[in-house]
Parts: sequence; C-alpha cells; structure tokens
Amino acid sequence: MREYILEHLKRYPMMEIADMVKLLYQSEFGGGHMIKNPAASLERLERECQGLELGQGPMRWEKIGNHMGRLFLQGMSEHISLETVNRFFVNSARRVNASEKVFEGKLELLVEMCREGSLPFECRELEDWLDVYREKGYPLIRHSDTYRRLYHPSYRVISEDYLQYLDLFESIDSRLEKNRPLILAVDGRCGSGKSWLARLLSGIYPSSVIHMDHFFLRPVQRTEERLKEAGGNIDYERFMEEVVKPLKSGENVLDYRRYDCVSGEFSEQIRVRMKDLVIIEGTYSCHPRFCGCYDVKVFLDISPEEQKERILKRNGAYMLSRFVNEWIPKEETYFDTFGIRKTCDLIFKEDV
Repeated sequence: MREYILEHLKRYPMMEIADMVKLLYQSEFGGGHMIKNPAASLERLERECQGLELGQGPMRWEKIGNHMGRLFLQGMSEHISLETVNRFFVNSARRVNASEKVFEGKLELLVEMCREGSLPFECRELEDWLDVYREKGYPLIRHSDTYRRLYHPSYRVISEDYLQYLDLFESIDSRLEKNRPLILAVDGRCGSGKSWLARLLSGIYPSSVIHMDHFFLRPVQRTEERLKEAGGNIDYERFMEEVVKPLKSGENVLDYRRYDCVSGEFSEQIRVRMKDLVIIEGTYSCHPRFCGCYDVKVFLDISPEEQKERILKRNGAYMLSRFVNEWIPKEETYFDTFGIRKTCDLIFKEDV
C-alpha cells in the first residue's frame, strides 16, 4: 500500500489527511456505499456525466491498491455505455471482502510513514485526526475542499478485473446491436485466463458461452497425420457443423455434443440459447476455418513462467508435464503457423 500512497501524493501534491484516508478507505471497502440499488446508481452516474466531455480526461483510471482502481468519468471513451460502467461498479461493490482490521493496519501505515518523513503532515495532527475518526467508527469521508477545487474528482471505484479490459468492453459496446448477438472469440495460451474472462464478461452482459474444450479430438480421430496438422488437435469438422453453421444462419438455439476428455466419449447434449453476447472461449477458437463468423477476436497472452506456475497449481505436477511436453507445443505450432496473435483485434497480456 505504501507505493500507492506515495504515487498518489506525487500525482496530487495538495492532498490533505482526509484525502489520504479516503484513498485507504476505498482500497479496502470499495465504493459500495453509493449503491442503494442498481437503478438509482445508474441515475446518479448519468447525472454526474452530464456536461462532461467523455474521452477528454488526462487519464482513464488509476490504481488505489487491493486490486481496486478509480475509473475517471471524464476519461472514459464515448464508446462505452454508462450501463456497462454501472455494472462494473455494482459488481465490484458486491465482491468487496473488506476487513476493519486490515483497514486499521493501513491507517497505522500512514502514521509510520509520517514519522519517517514520507508524508507532508505533522505527526501530532495526523494522530489526533485519526483518533477522532476511530471514535466515529471509521465513517466514509468526502474529499477535502482543496482536493475538489484543484483536482475535480469524478470517478467510480471499480475492480481492476474490469479496468484492465476496458478496451474490450468498449469494443463490445460499440458493436452491440438490437436483435442480433455479438459473437466474440477468446483464444490464447493455456493458463492465460480465457475461461475466467468469459465468466467476467457474462457478469456484465447477457451471454451464451461455448467452450472449445468440448470439441477436442476423440481417440478414433487421433491419427498420426491429424496430430501433425497445425490446429488439428481440435475437431474442427464437428465445430463447423454444430456451432459455426448455426451461428452464421442466425439460429436462436444451437445444440452440440460435449466431448469429455476424461472418459474419451461424448457426454450430455448441450443446448445454447443465443443472448446479446455469444462467447467462444478456448485455444483454437480463432482457427482460420472459423474466423468468418466472429465480430471480435481476442488473444490472451502469458509468460512461460507464469503459465507453468498456474498449470501446476490448477492441474498438478503430472498434468503439467503433459502440458509442457504435449499440448503446449501443439498450441504454439498453431499460433505460429496461422499468426493467430496478428489476426486478433485485441491482445491482452497478464500483468503479474
């Protein structure tokens, strides 16, 4: 938290004690105090944005610690809807896992930094201020008059989960149309968070999700010739027939058979009803055979070191060796052969 405090002090040198405590409060408790219900929250957001020139702010967002950030309303692109921003805000508030004990530790850090000379406050003044604040039960506080006059704060406190994908949300919002689903592919290296991103998007938009894992080759299809083929590790014939063709024809419902990698057989029949956003997630989703049906293509990247660490944690040592020796080389051949990264509209690399 120390680095965030110093960073904000450098950016806003006229911060007062109240502004510093507000920063710590938001990093721990988020912004849920403003939400009585989502509709009222949206109305307040719309009122606050009236008169703002969207996209004209000096920056889009800033980190405040604890995987939270401030999304600046004036810095927002005009391509992202206020309904989407409000969903970020509401969902972030609901997911906050705050601790008064941890917050108290952050306040003690302020005192420590003041004593060592890192903050521009008199230590006695800070300690007296915090004593009164504690007696009041750690209430939410406003920015100081000085801060509001100099820096004109207008923002929402939102999880970094959403903030790091702002370009994607803007791309989706700018393309969404009534009575037609937007079809999105999420490809990328294993362990990069493709399924996680699909769940994140599903929490913002009414979504239908189709997993490429359900279309791996059956044992009878794993011929030597097929396994040598770049991108041949997926049953692209069945995916074309059961997913791509129905999507292209505009069908409202599609049915496909789920392949179970553990049993090596088909399991249940999956029925997918088309919603506003249709997400095809998984490696091989951007195979050239399928790309004609997508509106937006996303590639998720990750470093080899972080990739192995995640797979080990998720799948264990034995499966990690199989990924490293069998599946990752096939994925890399597919990426390189078809230039998958270059064909995608947006590329995100995990920030670790």
